[in-house]
Amino acid sequence: MFLPTDCLFKAVGHILSDGQSGTITAHLFPDILPNNPGVYRFFYEDNIDGNKVRLMTTFELE
Repeated sequence: MFLPTDCLFKAVGHILSDGQSGTITAHLFPDILPNNPGVYRFFYEDNIDGNKVRLMTTFELE
């Protein structure tokens, strides 16, 4: 499900070697959809070496 928004964003690529980590920041738009306390999953699709991959992380809002 996609939510309507009027924002723009830039896609930025970062190359990570084995053992490295990185951070992706996401805005949850609480004015559009209230984010109640609980456990959530964030999915992010990207291309790695020409292959479409879906990255996922679990996080908790208190």
